[in-house]
Amino acid sequence: MKKIFMILGLILVVTACTSKSMGWSQNERDEVVNKCVEAATKNPSLDKTKVTNYCTCYQKDLEKNYPNINDLAKLSADDMTKSAQACLPLMLK
Repeated sequence: MKKIFMILGLILVVTACTSKSMGWSQNERDEVVNKCVEAATKNPSLDKTKVTNYCTCYQKDLEKNYPNINDLAKLSADDMTKSAQACLPLMLK
């Protein structure tokens, strides 16, 4: 699970650094969710529906805390963990 958090963090930083706009476009939301799902489903024991729900929750939590996607470049490991933990119950249902 720690490896997934690290992959998600890297994806988010790359996405934020390549974005020119203020706020999150639908394309950026989709990209974060899709890359999260892609990274998580490399573990075949994880259910894709649960992963998709988790990744969508994670993206929404990040957007709530970082309304300007460019600020994701400042995302700390602690904030990333808090967002991940907030959505973790969706993986356990």
